[in-house]
Amino acid sequence: MGKISVFCLMVFLLVFGAQAQWQFMATNAEITAVTGETSYYSGPIGTNGAGLFAVVCNKTASKILLINPATPTNKVQLLATQQNLVDAVNAANGDHADVTKVTIVGIDFNGDGKIIACSDGSSPEEAALFALEPTVPTTIYVLSCAVGSTGTSPLEGSMGVEVGGGYSACVLVNDFYGAAEDAVLQVDVSTLVNDGSAPVSSFIGETALQTASGDADPAFCDLAFSPDGIILGNSGASGNNDNLVCYYDNMVAPPSLYLYLAATDIESDIANTDIGYNALAVDSVGNVFLANSFGSGTADDGIIMIQNISSPNGDATIFNTETEIATDLGNPSGSVYFGNDGIVYDAFGNRLVLTTSGSGLEGVIYKALTSSVSDWALY
Repeated sequence: MGKISVFCLMVFLLVFGAQAQWQFMATNAEITAVTGETSYYSGPIGTNGAGLFAVVCNKTASKILLINPATPTNKVQLLATQQNLVDAVNAANGDHADVTKVTIVGIDFNGDGKIIACSDGSSPEEAALFALEPTVPTTIYVLSCAVGSTGTSPLEGSMGVEVGGGYSACVLVNDFYGAAEDAVLQVDVSTLVNDGSAPVSSFIGETALQTASGDADPAFCDLAFSPDGIILGNSGASGNNDNLVCYYDNMVAPPSLYLYLAATDIESDIANTDIGYNALAVDSVGNVFLANSFGSGTADDGIIMIQNISSPNGDATIFNTETEIATDLGNPSGSVYFGNDGIVYDAFGNRLVLTTSGSGLEGVIYKALTSSVSDWALY
């Protein structure tokens, strides 16, 4: 092959990207070696944007793991056990009745690189918000919880958490799980208190969510930050319309909440009668990815991608089917099940990273996204 042909091939690969495949970032064996569980059960995942991941294992009780792919000999570390989390809450809640279980439902990092995790579960479990140092051994701070003999948690009904602007945690709460209403709450995580007293305020209320989504009884299941604002997915229950809404605030005009993507448009694009996702992620250029765990047809248990968004429409495609993912991972007959809040975009590696606990495919998996011309503009 001549020099010109080689050069053209290299340019093609840089511009259009080689065909990427799903791969394991952490296998079931690597995870169970540190958790002591019989298998990995998928849970939330978050990244610090610099190649470090916080992952939750919810097999028998929540455990928080730290995954650093750059250190293969010590890639998966156990950061906090269930007992560590329970003890932290009971030390912070004063004379409130002791808790016996903590279930982590959302996880992210703040601007200082601390891990922020929210928890909630069925009664008598109560919601809490934690900060953890991303080192082993770790220090656990309880930012918010029920305090005192008659106290209640201001974060009841927690479904997930995302940290934006460095130090403001957005906690998604659902009235079906104990919240006063479906809403997004804000928690100041700039100061790491350890007595449950971090200020909690209302950010987006139920009436606004109902209006924007067109659903009288919404159940938002996940949220993610995007170049367009905060994206929230209304797919938490079988009766929801699966629409996505966007909160936009440019700090000049009054903030707005509007229908961002209509589920009917997505379903029409992929020739599918019903989508049903339990996690969403947004890449650096605004493409939206849905982990379609409760959908139907070809897209069921696959990943949906929406590009070229002009609200309320976009160009939706099936990014990968369940069979394609399973085949890439070496087990074509295996099944995929994504964890709630179990998908994240990793800007450091330009890749999607997911947690899955499907049969024969348990672990943390990733796929590099195709490079574009703009990615190589500096060269």
